[in-house]
Amino acid sequence: MTQELNLAAATLSFLSLKGIGPKKTNKILSAISNQDIGYDRLLELVKINNKTIDEHEWVSAWSKSQQILNKQIEVGIRFVTPMDSNYPPLLNELSDRPPILFYKGNIAILNKPLTIAIVGTRRSSPEHIDTFKKICTTYANKSDCIDSGL
Repeated sequence: MTQELNLAAATLSFLSLKGIGPKKTNKILSAISNQDIGYDRLLELVKINNKTIDEHEWVSAWSKSQQILNKQIEVGIRFVTPMDSNYPPLLNELSDRPPILFYKGNIAILNKPLTIAIVGTRRSSPEHIDTFKKICTTYANKSDCIDSGL
Protein backbone atom coordinates (compact mmCIF):
# COMPACT_ATOMS: atom_id res chain seq x y z
CA MET A 1 0.00 0.00 0.00
CA THR A 2 1.37 3.39 -0.94
CA GLN A 3 1.97 6.15 1.58
CA GLU A 4 -0.85 8.18 -0.01
CA LEU A 5 -3.27 5.27 0.28
CA ASN A 6 -2.15 4.61 3.88
CA LEU A 7 -2.82 8.23 4.76
CA ALA A 8 -6.28 8.17 3.18
CA ALA A 9 -7.10 4.85 4.90
CA ALA A 10 -5.95 6.29 8.23
CA THR A 11 -8.09 9.39 7.67
CA LEU A 12 -11.22 7.38 6.90
CA SER A 13 -10.47 5.06 9.82
CA PHE A 14 -10.26 7.98 12.24
CA LEU A 15 -13.47 9.48 10.93
CA SER A 16 -15.32 6.18 11.40
CA LEU A 17 -14.39 5.86 15.08
CA LYS A 18 -16.79 7.17 17.71
CA GLY A 19 -15.26 10.15 19.45
CA ILE A 20 -13.01 11.25 16.58
CA GLY A 21 -14.30 13.87 14.19
CA PRO A 22 -12.74 16.01 11.47
CA LYS A 23 -11.00 18.39 13.89
CA LYS A 24 -9.25 15.64 15.85
CA THR A 25 -8.46 13.77 12.62
CA ASN A 26 -6.71 16.87 11.23
CA LYS A 27 -4.78 17.27 14.48
CA ILE A 28 -3.60 13.66 14.37
CA LEU A 29 -2.67 13.88 10.69
CA SER A 30 -0.63 17.02 11.32
CA ALA A 31 1.24 15.28 14.15
CA ILE A 32 2.14 12.26 12.02
CA SER A 33 2.73 13.92 8.66
CA ASN A 34 6.43 13.00 8.59
CA GLN A 35 6.20 9.56 10.19
CA ASP A 36 5.51 6.05 8.96
CA ILE A 37 1.74 5.74 9.17
CA GLY A 38 1.12 2.02 9.34
CA TYR A 39 -1.92 1.22 11.41
CA ASP A 40 0.12 -0.14 14.34
CA ARG A 41 1.84 3.22 14.76
CA LEU A 42 -1.44 5.09 14.41
CA LEU A 43 -3.03 2.90 17.07
CA GLU A 44 -0.36 4.11 19.49
CA LEU A 45 -0.91 7.77 18.60
CA VAL A 46 -4.69 7.92 18.72
CA LYS A 47 -6.54 8.13 21.98
CA ILE A 48 -10.17 8.87 22.71
CA ASN A 49 -10.76 10.40 26.12
CA ASN A 50 -7.17 9.43 27.04
CA LYS A 51 -7.86 5.76 26.29
CA THR A 52 -6.11 3.89 23.51
CA ILE A 53 -8.45 2.60 20.83
CA ASP A 54 -9.27 -1.08 21.04
CA GLU A 55 -7.07 -2.89 18.51
CA HIS A 56 -9.98 -4.92 17.12
CA GLU A 57 -11.97 -1.72 16.54
CA TRP A 58 -8.99 -0.12 14.80
CA VAL A 59 -8.27 -3.14 12.58
CA SER A 60 -11.94 -3.26 11.57
CA ALA A 61 -12.00 0.48 10.75
CA TRP A 62 -8.72 0.15 8.82
CA SER A 63 -9.99 -2.79 6.79
CA LYS A 64 -13.28 -1.06 5.93
CA SER A 65 -11.42 2.09 4.92
CA GLN A 66 -9.15 0.16 2.57
CA GLN A 67 -12.19 -1.51 0.98
CA ILE A 68 -13.91 1.85 0.47
CA LEU A 69 -10.80 3.42 -1.08
CA ASN A 70 -10.20 0.47 -3.39
CA LYS A 71 -13.80 0.66 -4.62
CA GLN A 72 -13.42 4.39 -5.21
CA ILE A 73 -10.23 3.83 -7.19
CA GLU A 74 -11.93 1.15 -9.33
CA VAL A 75 -14.60 3.63 -10.48
CA GLY A 76 -12.18 6.49 -11.09
CA ILE A 77 -12.81 8.47 -7.92
CA ARG A 78 -9.64 9.87 -6.44
CA PHE A 79 -8.92 11.26 -3.01
CA VAL A 80 -6.69 13.86 -1.45
CA THR A 81 -5.87 14.76 2.17
CA PRO A 82 -4.44 17.99 3.60
CA MET A 83 -1.02 16.29 3.66
CA ASP A 84 -1.02 15.91 -0.14
CA SER A 85 0.63 18.54 -2.30
CA ASN A 86 -2.43 18.81 -4.56
CA TYR A 87 -4.88 19.50 -1.70
CA PRO A 88 -6.54 22.84 -2.53
CA PRO A 89 -4.49 25.59 -0.81
CA LEU A 90 -7.51 27.69 0.11
CA LEU A 91 -9.09 24.75 1.92
CA ASN A 92 -5.81 24.10 3.69
CA GLU A 93 -6.09 27.56 5.27
CA LEU A 94 -9.32 26.64 7.06
CA SER A 95 -9.12 25.63 10.72
CA ASP A 96 -11.85 23.04 10.07
CA ARG A 97 -10.66 21.86 6.67
CA PRO A 98 -12.08 18.62 5.29
CA PRO A 99 -9.70 15.79 6.30
CA ILE A 100 -10.28 14.05 2.98
CA LEU A 101 -11.78 15.07 -0.36
CA PHE A 102 -13.04 12.66 -2.98
CA TYR A 103 -13.04 13.94 -6.52
CA LYS A 104 -13.34 13.02 -10.17
CA GLY A 105 -11.51 14.96 -12.84
CA ASN A 106 -8.88 17.62 -12.44
CA ILE A 107 -8.52 18.72 -8.81
CA ALA A 108 -6.28 21.60 -9.87
CA ILE A 109 -9.38 23.43 -11.09
CA LEU A 110 -10.21 24.07 -7.43
CA ASN A 111 -7.25 26.45 -7.37
CA LYS A 112 -8.96 28.85 -9.76
CA PRO A 113 -9.56 32.30 -8.22
CA LEU A 114 -13.33 32.32 -8.62
CA THR A 115 -14.46 28.91 -7.40
CA ILE A 116 -17.84 28.44 -5.79
CA ALA A 117 -18.76 25.34 -3.81
CA ILE A 118 -22.36 24.28 -3.39
CA VAL A 119 -23.32 22.07 -0.48
CA GLY A 120 -26.83 20.73 -0.27
CA THR A 121 -29.07 18.01 1.00
CA ARG A 122 -30.70 14.99 -0.53
CA ARG A 123 -34.11 16.23 0.68
CA SER A 124 -34.33 19.66 -0.92
CA SER A 125 -37.58 21.54 -0.97
CA PRO A 126 -38.87 23.01 -4.24
CA GLU A 127 -37.91 26.45 -2.93
CA HIS A 128 -34.32 25.32 -2.30
CA ILE A 129 -34.07 23.81 -5.77
CA ASP A 130 -35.37 27.04 -7.32
CA THR A 131 -32.86 29.11 -5.32
CA PHE A 132 -30.06 26.72 -6.29
CA LYS A 133 -30.93 27.13 -9.98
CA LYS A 134 -30.90 30.92 -9.67
CA ILE A 135 -27.52 30.90 -7.91
CA CYS A 136 -26.00 28.57 -10.51
CA THR A 137 -27.38 30.63 -13.37
CA THR A 138 -26.05 33.83 -11.83
CA TYR A 139 -22.55 32.51 -11.15
CA ALA A 140 -22.08 30.12 -14.08
CA ASN A 141 -20.72 32.86 -16.32
CA LYS A 142 -18.86 34.71 -13.56
CA SER A 143 -16.81 31.96 -11.92
CA ASP A 144 -14.05 29.68 -13.12
CA CYS A 145 -15.52 26.63 -11.41
CA ILE A 146 -18.69 25.59 -9.60
CA ASP A 147 -18.14 22.57 -7.34
CA SER A 148 -20.82 20.22 -6.18
CA GLY A 149 -20.88 16.81 -4.48
CA LEU A 150 -20.20 13.52 -6.23
